[in-house]
Amino acid sequence: MIARVGRFQVKAGKQDEFKELIETRVFTRVQQHKGYRNGYLLMDRKTGNCITIGFWGTEEEAQADARSVSPQEQERLYETFLTEPPVIELYEVASRD
Repeated sequence: MIARVGRFQVKAGKQDEFKELIETRVFTRVQQHKGYRNGYLLMDRKTGNCITIGFWGTEEEAQADARSVSPQEQERLYETFLTEPPVIELYEVASRD
């Protein structure tokens, strides 16, 4: 299993709107893609730091989803919410309970 982790710095006062964006635009889109298992949004409202974690069956499935949205489209999606570009990384899920 693969975890795709996104790190976001959300502008002050935009956390609720960012949460709604993730729930309505991002999670609903990835739920339609092959190999998607589930996802989470973690939020620190004091600092604006947010983390998304999406779980995929394989690295290829996670990469295929990432390629389904162009960098320009992704930038437009997040630009009103973020203070800097997001950082997206893939990790192997090496262990779980």
